[in-house]
Amino acid sequence: MPSASTMVLGVIGCPVAHSLSPAMHGAAIGALELDAVYLAFHVEPANLREAVSGMRALGMRGLNATIPHKDALLPLMDELDDSAVSAGCVNTITNRCGTLVGSSTDGPGFLRSLGEAGVAVDGARVVLAGSGGSARSVASALGPRVASLHIAARNEAARRGLAAGLAARGVAVTCGGLSEGELSSALDGAAALVNTTPLGMWPHTDGCIPVDCRSLRADLLVVDIVYNPSPTRLLRRASLAGCRTVDGVGMLVHQGAIALELWTGLPAPVAVMRAALKEGLRARSAGE
Repeated sequence: MPSASTMVLGVIGCPVAHSLSPAMHGAAIGALELDAVYLAFHVEPANLREAVSGMRALGMRGLNATIPHKDALLPLMDELDDSAVSAGCVNTITNRCGTLVGSSTDGPGFLRSLGEAGVAVDGARVVLAGSGGSARSVASALGPRVASLHIAARNEAARRGLAAGLAARGVAVTCGGLSEGELSSALDGAAALVNTTPLGMWPHTDGCIPVDCRSLRADLLVVDIVYNPSPTRLLRRASLAGCRTVDGVGMLVHQGAIALELWTGLPAPVAVMRAALKEGLRARSAGE
């Protein structure tokens, strides 16, 4: 039974009803036998500042953030850790005795998911689709490891800004649009394609970045950070072409595990979190 001493955690987004983070973190809380709850909060962009103030006023321990709040949270934090500074966005807030500290666990979670899948992109040429908060987090994590990074995105200002920030840190980076032709050209000679856009995410599961099937070579690694559905249309197409694929489940699990460790100081039960997430995906698929 929750009480005044119960640790309150959660996720904010707009929309947020699709999020399976409550199921994943709820399972972790049970496994760790914590006096805690994890809830989903629908927060409109216009109300984000008030929501952050409410977190502080209510003494909530931690929040995750999903679309579209990762960028807007940056100036609302009291402090930023190195991950948030590097990524230029926030997806995790930790309340440390009234001081709100922003972190970005997406990038480290992404790298852990690749390691778990037994794939590596170190020294490779990588094409990254997207220029939003998730793209910045993933690009920040990949930048120091890869030979070069190409940012493919529709928003010219955003992709140029992301590329400029990476270049300032010594990353060999180029950028271009996200049309089928531009993406095909960028994929010529690349070792990996990483989708960080929401295209294909539930409920719009027919969505897909405009990649030509001829660009999906058998030696190409294709990663999609969208976890719902799993696999996405992009990954289904890539698998049919013989590509090695990695879905977004691992990244979600590991970024959530890192967040939970920030909030509690305890090792996260990763296997329990993954099992709960996959069960949630199965239940949602069966209900459609």
